[in-house]
Amino acid sequence: MRTFFGFVGLAMFLGFGALGVDQVLDLRAYPAEPRPLTVAEAAALEEPGRGAWVRLTDVRFPCAQAAQRGSDVYRLGFGATERERVIASAVTLPCSDAPTTLVGVLRAVPAGGGLTGLAFPGYPFERWPRRWQTELQAGGGPKESWGFVVMLAPFTLIGLIIAAAYWKPQHAVHVAGVEPVPSAEGLAPWRSEERVLPQRPLELASSSLYDRVLTVAALLDFAAILGWLAWACVPKNGWLGWVGVAVFGALAALLLAGLVRIGWSWVRERAPGAERFEALVPLLEHTVALANGVDVGNREYVYADPVTGARASATVGFQEAPPLVVNGRLFVVHGGARTPVVLVRAGFAPFALSKDERREALLRLARFDAFVPRR
Repeated sequence: MRTFFGFVGLAMFLGFGALGVDQVLDLRAYPAEPRPLTVAEAAALEEPGRGAWVRLTDVRFPCAQAAQRGSDVYRLGFGATERERVIASAVTLPCSDAPTTLVGVLRAVPAGGGLTGLAFPGYPFERWPRRWQTELQAGGGPKESWGFVVMLAPFTLIGLIIAAAYWKPQHAVHVAGVEPVPSAEGLAPWRSEERVLPQRPLELASSSLYDRVLTVAALLDFAAILGWLAWACVPKNGWLGWVGVAVFGALAALLLAGLVRIGWSWVRERAPGAERFEALVPLLEHTVALANGVDVGNREYVYADPVTGARASATVGFQEAPPLVVNGRLFVVHGGARTPVVLVRAGFAPFALSKDERREALLRLARFDAFVPRR
């Protein structure tokens, strides 16, 4: 599953990235100002080339030729004669028999082909004046390409973040839950005053730089996408557009506030205090935690609360180390009835232990499991 979602992220990165690069190449090819052309000159170009940002100076859109609807709104325009033709998309100009100007990006495709797939009454593609049809994307040009670059950049980054998260290097750790717990045979009986974890005050292990960079990048990226959506809503749909601005803007602000909160929590990381209790609690269920019906690698652990015995659960993300499971029981730490239960993970995360301390804790855990009665 990790490999599959890693490839999904890589595909997103390459796909959106390729689209973004294509837009950047267009930006590099565009002239400083749109090139003035007559419809006859434009129609004569079988290969307009990249960056064909033009201004048609004499295009006519007769009212007798109605606009056609496909994936966009299309109009058939003419130059001085009906043999000089251009199919324009996204035209907002009213129909007129008088020549007018129109700015956009020019391209040429085989007659009757391309993205339009339209039929204009009285002008069948089988009798088109040329073997290609000339199309103009009205309003296209540097401004639109910049908009696509800004939009595609965060989606490209999302793909990279997904791939990096699922293909995160997995370091082997020689602890319970990953390798068998050592046998308690020959070890001294468990004493009531003992603890599995070191007696000293514990500190939480710092998140790796890898994880922190991914977290910050993901939150900033999603905030950027929501901010872009808020900006895109401004000029559209009247009051409904402003509702979109408010909703997307508020979500972006919440993500940024969450980023600040996470950063502050990293600064103030603290482990449970001296009042610390350890327990092995029955693992009641171990199930897949679906995200919108999809298995993304998260797992849910249902266990008996160490204080009340009631059912409790915790979800462990795909990027997190698995909990320590010893003979069907979870090793947990808590500070009493009113404190949260901490599932201790492989490597005794989230606590910062030295290599020797982890080895000793593993031996004590084996004795703890062997000599502490099961419920």
